[in-house]
Amino acid sequence: MDQLAKYERMMRRLSASMLKKYEGDDLLNDGNLPWENPGVGIGAPAGRMLVNDKIAKKDIQGWLAGLKVLASVTEDSQLYGKCSRFDDTLGFTRPCYHPMLVHLHWAAMQKQWEKLSDEQREQGNELAETATKAFIWLAGYVDPNKPIPNTEVELVLMGAACLNWLRDKRAIDVFGDAISSFTNGSCGDVVDILVTRIISQMGDDGEMRPFDADSGDLLDAWWYRELVSLHGLTSLSVQTDRIDWTYCCKRVADHHLRNTQPDHTTAQPWGVATYASDPNLFTFADQQLHDCEANWHLTRGGSGVVAALVLADAAFAASQMLR
Repeated sequence: MDQLAKYERMMRRLSASMLKKYEGDDLLNDGNLPWENPGVGIGAPAGRMLVNDKIAKKDIQGWLAGLKVLASVTEDSQLYGKCSRFDDTLGFTRPCYHPMLVHLHWAAMQKQWEKLSDEQREQGNELAETATKAFIWLAGYVDPNKPIPNTEVELVLMGAACLNWLRDKRAIDVFGDAISSFTNGSCGDVVDILVTRIISQMGDDGEMRPFDADSGDLLDAWWYRELVSLHGLTSLSVQTDRIDWTYCCKRVADHHLRNTQPDHTTAQPWGVATYASDPNLFTFADQQLHDCEANWHLTRGGSGVVAALVLADAAFAASQMLR
């Protein structure tokens, strides 16, 4: 636990240093959007709320503004049945950014709850719940006869991590007609079903899903999805205190420790909280943090906002492990 606490501090400090670059660039202090198509930078205030020792008033305003953006894309996500697109600072767009941002805003609210006014709490809860309803397409995968595509496993897990914040709510109150057959179940029941379906089909060697070259999949893309999946499952395991899910996290992490070179895939430290939690996995955590910082300096911050937010989210997960 002492080493995990050290890693947690390292994650927070590195994330805080990286997020300084985005002060004032993410959202205007009055909560209005400075551009029509906001990118991943909308999460910077929430990230700072997670990693800074002192919370700034402008970050609370920016956090609420970020939630407004996330709530505003819910209708489109429901209509098209997929995650909305947010660009990173290099112009790349990945579906996993959307649930990462929603989860980050929930985590920031929980961590800073005591420092929020009653009005901010009420507004934050309402907006976060609306933002989470973007993932009602998850209801389709409650049906055991509907396969979860290998290329969507990470999105299901990341979306489930968002839904888990509404764990005690009735599923029908969140999903509506999308889950009408699940009348008496809770959102937590939906999360449990989704995670159980995914981990029951893990690869024999511990991978979340075995690599399938015959499908036309690319190795780098598969590695990336695996690490994002690990990140989502890590969040779920610490939120629910599910030892069996934690065990699955360790299996996935161990597989990629033995088979994956992280900097061949991404400098974004997805899943680093699990690697930082086990002495047998520390070398991968060290590599991820090194790659993250080195790439930040190499690109003069150009690649940093996603990495900084992933670090903030991972630091929150690590802090939950230390409870």
